[in-house]
Amino acid sequence: MVLGEGAGPSVVVDALTEGMQKSKVPVQQKAAVSILLRLVNEFGAFSLDLKVLFAYIKSDQCLLNSHVEVKNQAVELLRVLYQQLGAVVRSLIEQSGISDLLKKTVMDALDGVAFDATAAAAYASRPVASAAAATAQAGQLTPSVQTAAVQTAAPHTVSLQDLIERQDITAEAGPLLKKLAATEGKEAWKERQQGVLELTALLKRKVRVENNAAMGEVMVALKNRLGETNLNLRAKVLLCLSQAAEALGGEVTQYSGSVLSEALKLATDSNKNVSEALYTLLTHWVEHQDGRTAAYLSPVLPLCAPALKQSKSRAPFLRWLTPLLPLCDS
Repeated sequence: MVLGEGAGPSVVVDALTEGMQKSKVPVQQKAAVSILLRLVNEFGAFSLDLKVLFAYIKSDQCLLNSHVEVKNQAVELLRVLYQQLGAVVRSLIEQSGISDLLKKTVMDALDGVAFDATAAAAYASRPVASAAAATAQAGQLTPSVQTAAVQTAAPHTVSLQDLIERQDITAEAGPLLKKLAATEGKEAWKERQQGVLELTALLKRKVRVENNAAMGEVMVALKNRLGETNLNLRAKVLLCLSQAAEALGGEVTQYSGSVLSEALKLATDSNKNVSEALYTLLTHWVEHQDGRTAAYLSPVLPLCAPALKQSKSRAPFLRWLTPLLPLCDS
């Protein structure tokens, strides 16, 4: 706690989580989680490196530990974090890949506490290193530590993407790409549909993905499936692209000219499922964690012509576009 006051609580989290990686001693493991719990209680969740903290919580040093006391302490840590951060903690547990039994245990524990927006706000005016501020002013700390000593933990909204590193799906993409390209036999569409559903589930589970060569192949493969004659499958392809846009974040704009331009040709489709899926895709294409910005919308605007040319698609497209127009450059 003294180190947290002097150098900032994130320094303690980083050192503790790294130092505990090889520990096999339950007493040490429980003590480490107890320190993390105290850091959250004393400094507030927003003053910590939440990405590092949650990665540790999901490890076998914490929530996945085989010793019940360590696991119980981890659940208590999640309860306190939920009180300050809210629904994002539930979302993190949902996608974490832990067993259903453990997931139910955690969720039941979270049901016993309520999200309290003021719980995090209470730390806003508290200096991260209030006790060290006077020492820093006396010149007894280094400049970098002086900076940490006077920082404050201002609450803000935390999303699931803030807590999870981007993941490489190269290994999983290979078999799915084969399914997406299946054309042999009358039942090939079912194999393609299964590939689309499995890919959608993978992207949802990973939450954030690397925009690498494999992901580029995935986007091309999905674009090639936009012409499916089975309209329900076509809608599923659009929803899969929507999930890909969420997983890529703002980097999805790189595929506007190649993928989104093809998707927008479906604006005239009279099938309700296809139409709804298209506008879900468009929304996820231009809205990301840092909000709606001109940088995300601008690449879409030159692609609007197909949706505006036909009377049946013009009105719904304009209804979608109008609220976004203030973002546009003149």
